Amino acid sequence: MSIAHLSEQEQIRRDKRNELEKIGIDPYPAALYPVSHYSADIKAQFSEEHKRSLSMALKGKPSNFKGKHHSEEAKRKIKIARKGKKQTEETIKKRVLMLRGKKRSEEQKRNISESKKGKKRSEETKKKIKETTKKTWNTPEMKEQARLRRLKQKFPKRETSIERKNKRVVR
Repeated sequence: MSIAHLSEQEQIRRDKRNELEKIGIDPYPAALYPVSHYSADIKAQFSEEHKRSLSMALKGKPSNFKGKHHSEEAKRKIKIARKGKKQTEETIKKRVLMLRGKKRSEEQKRNISESKKGKKRSEETKKKIKETTKKTWNTPEMKEQARLRRLKQKFPKRETSIERKNKRVVR
């Protein structure tokens, strides 16, 4: 890893670590701190009632990070840490459920559209999209949703202009 992209603080820390290693001191003395408790054990000690009371006490309070923003350097580090990691199916489903039904502003729609213009999808990507769509729409829940939407559909009382043109062509 190149040291050139590290911040001054990170470079200082690396230098100190290297100095400690040169004189024979372990910079990460984990062996000096034996594990006495595990988080799963600690969590198991809390009753469901206690968990509910804690949850209720924190409800409605904003996050400690509210109104703050990550620095550009923090964003870069997050990006590097997440690069190449796949999200679990559960995480993807949660995100989809959270975003479902949210309306995008015209500006958001325009930005998304502009970002996709001129990009060609590979055959492999097209195949993946096709398979995913088949999987998604062939579930009983989605078929039921589609059926209910069709039931709620309102049709025009009069013939549309396209239907009138088609009638003329057929005659």
